[in-house]
Amino acid sequence: MEDVLVPICICVIMPVAIVLIVYLSRYRTQQSKNELIAKALEKGVPLDPNFFKNAQDAKIKKDNPMKLFTWGVSLIGLGLGVFFLLYILLKVQPVVSSSALGIACSGLIPALVGAGLLVSFYAGRYYKKHEEEQKKSDSYK
Repeated sequence: MEDVLVPICICVIMPVAIVLIVYLSRYRTQQSKNELIAKALEKGVPLDPNFFKNAQDAKIKKDNPMKLFTWGVSLIGLGLGVFFLLYILLKVQPVVSSSALGIACSGLIPALVGAGLLVSFYAGRYYKKHEEEQKKSDSYK
Protein backbone atom coordinates (compact mmCIF):
# COMPACT_ATOMS: atom_id res chain seq x y z
CA MET A 1 0.00 0.00 0.00
CA GLU A 2 2.82 2.41 0.85
CA ASP A 3 4.47 1.59 -2.47
CA VAL A 4 1.48 3.15 -4.23
CA LEU A 5 0.94 6.15 -1.96
CA VAL A 6 4.41 7.65 -2.28
CA PRO A 7 4.34 8.02 -6.10
CA ILE A 8 0.78 9.33 -5.96
CA CYS A 9 1.81 11.97 -3.42
CA ILE A 10 4.86 12.97 -5.43
CA CYS A 11 3.16 13.04 -8.84
CA VAL A 12 -0.27 14.42 -7.93
CA ILE A 13 -0.40 16.17 -4.60
CA MET A 14 2.93 18.05 -4.75
CA PRO A 15 2.30 19.83 -8.10
CA VAL A 16 -1.19 20.78 -6.98
CA ALA A 17 0.21 22.12 -3.70
CA ILE A 18 2.87 24.16 -5.51
CA VAL A 19 0.32 25.72 -7.87
CA LEU A 20 -1.98 26.45 -4.94
CA ILE A 21 0.81 28.15 -2.98
CA VAL A 22 1.74 30.36 -5.96
CA TYR A 23 -1.91 31.26 -6.59
CA LEU A 24 -2.57 32.12 -2.96
CA SER A 25 0.54 34.29 -2.67
CA ARG A 26 -0.42 36.27 -5.78
CA TYR A 27 -3.99 36.60 -4.50
CA ARG A 28 -2.82 37.94 -1.12
CA THR A 29 -0.46 40.41 -2.78
CA GLN A 30 -3.25 41.74 -4.99
CA GLN A 31 -5.63 41.83 -2.05
CA SER A 32 -3.22 43.92 0.04
CA LYS A 33 -2.79 46.37 -2.87
CA ASN A 34 -6.55 46.70 -3.21
CA GLU A 35 -6.92 47.33 0.54
CA LEU A 36 -4.24 50.02 0.37
CA ILE A 37 -6.06 51.75 -2.49
CA ALA A 38 -9.39 51.51 -0.67
CA LYS A 39 -7.96 53.04 2.51
CA ALA A 40 -6.34 55.85 0.55
CA LEU A 41 -9.60 56.64 -1.21
CA GLU A 42 -11.57 56.57 2.07
CA LYS A 43 -9.20 59.09 3.66
CA GLY A 44 -9.26 61.27 0.57
CA VAL A 45 -5.56 60.91 -0.15
CA PRO A 46 -4.86 61.51 -3.84
CA LEU A 47 -3.30 58.53 -5.55
CA ASP A 48 -0.20 58.98 -7.62
CA PRO A 49 -0.86 57.94 -11.26
CA ASN A 50 2.58 56.34 -11.31
CA PHE A 51 1.33 53.84 -8.70
CA PHE A 52 -0.91 52.19 -11.30
CA LYS A 53 1.65 52.63 -14.05
CA ASN A 54 4.34 50.83 -12.02
CA ALA A 55 1.94 47.94 -11.38
CA GLN A 56 1.31 47.58 -15.10
CA ASP A 57 5.01 47.93 -15.96
CA ALA A 58 5.85 45.14 -13.53
CA LYS A 59 3.69 42.77 -15.56
CA ILE A 60 5.54 43.59 -18.76
CA LYS A 61 8.67 41.49 -18.96
CA LYS A 62 11.76 43.42 -19.79
CA ASP A 63 14.21 41.87 -22.23
CA ASN A 64 17.09 40.88 -20.01
CA PRO A 65 20.21 39.97 -21.99
CA MET A 66 21.54 37.85 -19.13
CA LYS A 67 18.39 35.69 -19.01
CA LEU A 68 19.79 33.17 -21.51
CA PHE A 69 23.05 32.93 -19.59
CA THR A 70 21.33 32.47 -16.24
CA TRP A 71 18.94 29.81 -17.54
CA GLY A 72 21.75 28.06 -19.39
CA VAL A 73 24.00 27.77 -16.35
CA SER A 74 21.06 26.75 -14.15
CA LEU A 75 19.94 24.01 -16.53
CA ILE A 76 23.47 22.68 -16.92
CA GLY A 77 23.81 22.46 -13.14
CA LEU A 78 20.39 20.84 -12.80
CA GLY A 79 21.07 18.33 -15.56
CA LEU A 80 24.46 17.31 -14.20
CA GLY A 81 23.02 17.04 -10.71
CA VAL A 82 20.19 14.79 -11.88
CA PHE A 83 22.61 12.72 -13.95
CA PHE A 84 24.97 12.04 -11.04
CA LEU A 85 22.09 11.50 -8.60
CA LEU A 86 20.43 8.92 -10.84
CA TYR A 87 23.71 7.22 -11.65
CA ILE A 88 24.76 6.88 -8.03
CA LEU A 89 21.33 5.79 -6.83
CA LEU A 90 20.83 3.25 -9.61
CA LYS A 91 24.38 1.87 -9.55
CA VAL A 92 23.89 0.45 -6.06
CA GLN A 93 20.65 -1.32 -7.06
CA PRO A 94 21.52 -4.83 -8.26
CA VAL A 95 18.43 -5.08 -10.49
CA VAL A 96 19.15 -2.01 -12.63
CA SER A 97 22.88 -1.51 -12.13
CA SER A 98 23.64 -2.70 -15.66
CA SER A 99 21.44 -0.01 -17.20
CA ALA A 100 22.20 2.72 -14.66
CA LEU A 101 24.23 4.79 -17.11
CA GLY A 102 21.49 4.69 -19.73
CA ILE A 103 18.81 5.76 -17.29
CA ALA A 104 21.04 8.42 -15.75
CA CYS A 105 21.70 9.92 -19.20
CA SER A 106 18.12 11.21 -19.15
CA GLY A 107 19.43 13.78 -16.68
CA LEU A 108 21.71 15.12 -19.38
CA ILE A 109 18.73 16.41 -21.39
CA PRO A 110 18.36 19.62 -19.32
CA ALA A 111 22.15 20.00 -19.34
CA LEU A 112 22.21 19.90 -23.13
CA VAL A 113 19.32 22.38 -23.32
CA GLY A 114 21.33 24.64 -21.00
CA ALA A 115 24.38 24.27 -23.24
CA GLY A 116 22.22 25.32 -26.19
CA LEU A 117 21.07 28.40 -24.29
CA LEU A 118 24.68 29.31 -23.51
CA VAL A 119 25.61 28.93 -27.18
CA SER A 120 22.66 31.15 -28.07
CA PHE A 121 23.75 33.74 -25.49
CA TYR A 122 27.32 33.92 -26.76
CA ALA A 123 26.24 33.89 -30.42
CA GLY A 124 23.85 36.76 -29.71
CA ARG A 125 26.63 38.77 -28.07
CA TYR A 126 28.95 38.05 -30.99
CA TYR A 127 26.43 39.13 -33.63
CA LYS A 128 25.37 42.17 -31.63
CA LYS A 129 29.00 43.30 -31.35
CA HIS A 130 29.56 42.87 -35.09
CA GLU A 131 26.30 44.65 -35.84
CA GLU A 132 27.43 47.64 -33.75
CA GLU A 133 30.82 47.65 -35.49
CA GLN A 134 29.05 47.56 -38.85
CA LYS A 135 26.88 50.54 -37.87
CA LYS A 136 29.97 52.46 -36.76
CA SER A 137 31.81 51.75 -39.99
CA ASP A 138 28.72 52.73 -42.04
CA SER A 139 28.42 56.03 -40.15
CA TYR A 140 32.03 56.96 -41.01
CA LYS A 141 31.41 56.56 -44.76
